[in-house]
Amino acid sequence: PQQRKLDYRTFNLKQPPQLRRRGALNELVLLLDNLPPTRDEDQTPAAYVTGPLLQVSEYSSWDEVQLALQTPYRNNAALPPVLENLVAQWSRTPPQDAALAALDYVQHDIENLPGGLIASPSPLEQITASRAGHASDKALLFTALLNRLGIDAYPALVSTSRHQGILQFLPAPDLLDHVVVIAYLEGVPYWLDPTRRYQTGTLSERSMAHFRSALVLDDSTGGIADMAYPADFSQGIFVRQQFLIADYHAPAKLEIQTEFHGLYAENARALLARIGLKQLTQTREQQLTHFYPKAQTTELGHWQDDQKHNRVLVTERYAIPDFFDYADGYFVSKYFMSLDALPGLNTSKQPSRATPFVLASPFEFRQTTEVKLPSSGQATPLESHSVDNPHLYYRATRLQAADSLHLAHQLQILQEWAPPDALAQYQADIQKIRGKLVHTLVRTVAAQSDIQRIYASFPAV
Repeated sequence: PQQRKLDYRTFNLKQPPQLRRRGALNELVLLLDNLPPTRDEDQTPAAYVTGPLLQVSEYSSWDEVQLALQTPYRNNAALPPVLENLVAQWSRTPPQDAALAALDYVQHDIENLPGGLIASPSPLEQITASRAGHASDKALLFTALLNRLGIDAYPALVSTSRHQGILQFLPAPDLLDHVVVIAYLEGVPYWLDPTRRYQTGTLSERSMAHFRSALVLDDSTGGIADMAYPADFSQGIFVRQQFLIADYHAPAKLEIQTEFHGLYAENARALLARIGLKQLTQTREQQLTHFYPKAQTTELGHWQDDQKHNRVLVTERYAIPDFFDYADGYFVSKYFMSLDALPGLNTSKQPSRATPFVLASPFEFRQTTEVKLPSSGQATPLESHSVDNPHLYYRATRLQAADSLHLAHQLQILQEWAPPDALAQYQADIQKIRGKLVHTLVRTVAAQSDIQRIYASFPAV
């Protein structure tokens, strides 16, 4: 209708649409022909518009969107008696513990229904009775519980794919497809997602700030809010490998301890629930045989779930026959290569790009490897190499002791994506890092004596 304001924004268009009036209606007309093909590039951010796009919205600001969406999430009804009883129990504990108890209840006792945002959340009585709800229902329930506990909390709408990229578009509700909750405890904001079924840990460790931007449905008029992780937030993969070589002719024993933090702990729990420990152990063995073809599992993987800190520790043990190859007087080992760092070292399939390249952020990987040898040899000083890129940080160290080899890797992905003009340097640095993942262990025997010399080659960049 003509009395309703209509705004538009164009992307990758050389001509604007034409506004026409058709009776009592306004009409936007855009005719396009002879368009060049759009080049699809791998891992382009969802927020990045690669082809022609016309966006239309009747909202002039995010405050208007906020006002339009607030009403369905306002809860003036009393809590059902069963929830009042729970609140009475939780209120006897400190606020942090009470908030965690409420989050556990909504995450684990209320089933997730498919679909994210719905037009209007269900009444609390219905959610509680059915023990199921959409994301909107669970956000409404969790907010009501926190408010009843005396904790300031509000639903916050986010985009699961565009993240902070929504800011390049006109304000519009359809850009937002999920809802979380922001809770304030002792002045600290926590971004919490009541739909995370496999999440555990403290409030800090359950932060879901990776959405980056949120429309908070409170009474302020601040527009889109920036989401930030708490200072003590931890998310990543941390690996400890230990090779025990009792004899150069005998199978090497390998123990791998992998600790998953944050979202990676959730993914590990979900994978275990889906396939079971036996199949998970077989899958990990198959991954290891890519580097050590004769590797065999010596026992079922051991699983420890530290739910207090949202961490999962998996211990695996293997035997690796023919760990050393003998040729021309040398015993040469296979490679010591990280299995879990590689997903963070993704590179583009296109040598040149017009679009940014998505990175696995936030991500931290640390690995230590210790190789215990059956004989003493010459020790070498500590060597270290680092790569300092605006989008990642990497450091590797190697220490050859008399009877052992010690390796360490640390990788941090610092940005969500790399722009096209920074990609060449980023990928060159990735190749440097990949060169540091491979180490060769060599044994030589002196011709006239029993003296043995063990050394490790640390590939140069």
